[in-house]
Amino acid sequence: MATAKQTPSLAPALADAFHQSALVTIVERKTRQLVSRAVEYHTKIAVAYAIVEARSDIAHGVHSITFDNGGEFADHERIEKDLGYKAYVT
Repeated sequence: MATAKQTPSLAPALADAFHQSALVTIVERKTRQLVSRAVEYHTKIAVAYAIVEARSDIAHGVHSITFDNGGEFADHERIEKDLGYKAYVT
């Protein structure tokens, strides 16, 4: 059953060859809007900060966000609290 809620899907953070820097990508499910942020370090804190910072670029009306089970998303509870979105981990 389709819902009117918008749920961004977070692709895995794309890391460089040395797994230090990364590109965090967020795709809004309904509009396919892409938001990305480069992070210098591929850590849960850096990734969480990038996601919170990207909030202003994500379409209005977002209610939840879905993460894969990568370690860089281990701080999903902080993201959920800071953004007020329901967080899901796949």
